[in-house]
Amino acid sequence: MNKRLGKILTFAVVLGLGVLSSIPVFAADPATPEPSVVLTKTLVTPDKTVVTAPNVFNFEFEVVEDSFTPHGATTPDTSVTVPDITDQVVSFTPATDLGTTVDGTTTTYKQTGNLLEGITFPEAGVYKYLITEKTGTYVVDPATEELVYSTASYTLYVYVSRDADGNSIVDGGTVEDEDGKKVDPAPTTPLPGGGSNEVEAANGFNFTNIYRKQAGSITPPDPNNPEAGLVISKTITGDLSNTADEFTYSFLLADTPLVSGETYILSTPTGDITITPGTAATFTLKGGEQALLLNAPAGLSFRVVETDFGYYTPSNALELNGVTTTAESNVIAGGILGENSNRTDYTNNWETTTPTGIILNNLPYVILIAVAMTGFGAYIVNKRRHRA
Repeated sequence: MNKRLGKILTFAVVLGLGVLSSIPVFAADPATPEPSVVLTKTLVTPDKTVVTAPNVFNFEFEVVEDSFTPHGATTPDTSVTVPDITDQVVSFTPATDLGTTVDGTTTTYKQTGNLLEGITFPEAGVYKYLITEKTGTYVVDPATEELVYSTASYTLYVYVSRDADGNSIVDGGTVEDEDGKKVDPAPTTPLPGGGSNEVEAANGFNFTNIYRKQAGSITPPDPNNPEAGLVISKTITGDLSNTADEFTYSFLLADTPLVSGETYILSTPTGDITITPGTAATFTLKGGEQALLLNAPAGLSFRVVETDFGYYTPSNALELNGVTTTAESNVIAGGILGENSNRTDYTNNWETTTPTGIILNNLPYVILIAVAMTGFGAYIVNKRRHRA
């Protein structure tokens, strides 16, 4: 009896597992479809005070081959016409968008409205769309500009049921990235005081674009080297100056989202140096020489420090985006590169010192002589009084 009961239970378990395995994926909706699904555009640009960046981006929704599956079905139903979702446009307005600027790089987040609104779905079930960003919507000048479009792609699932009257209603949607991982498509917090649809941060349904424009592209700091976005020059003066003397500098570029993962060339008289943002480099200059930072973008933050200048008296003149600016000190210069001329010109002076006045090392002897002379003078005066 017990053996027969055990066989019956075993058969029931196997049968139950078989039934469960036959249930289609779409029959089990995700934990909670979001009632409002929005996409985020993250735009990384140079500080908007130094460049004018592109401001319109487009996203398209593609109806893929297996775009509709009825609830409870195991295969897509190709007889149902899947409604189109209009291409979305995200626009940036420099005059009102705030963004967040750190070390010359501005990051701005904007979101669309609810992608599920205003669409009529003909049947209850799960609708599937592929979302990508359109490229080529902004025409760049390849000599001076670069716009890195997002290569991300997402799959949007829209869950539709029926109300009591049999009308289709949208329950919500979920979004997966290209690896099939669910991401958060819910709206984020609006940015206080920001522009239209500007938010504090991106959600998981995010497309990031990076816009770069070459520093010094409008007014080159060195017309003979149009690729140079920054010039660091050395001049020496004074009767003791020697053109063979070398001066050592430390050079650093800030590592920001604008240049993360990039490298740049600092061209010096002794050879090219590869500069990685966030890592300091060292170079030397002699009188009459200069170093050039090549093909660097506006909005890039730099810092130059003259670390060894011997007996010379150092000074420097700083120009950023075509405007004369006060440097941090006689040996430290830095700031944000702009579209116009950027340069820091170091001048070191070494003059012969001409002794004037009393040398401090001889001061004790001078005092002794002065005391002796005073005493001798007093003796002569006193002696004359006695004779009188």
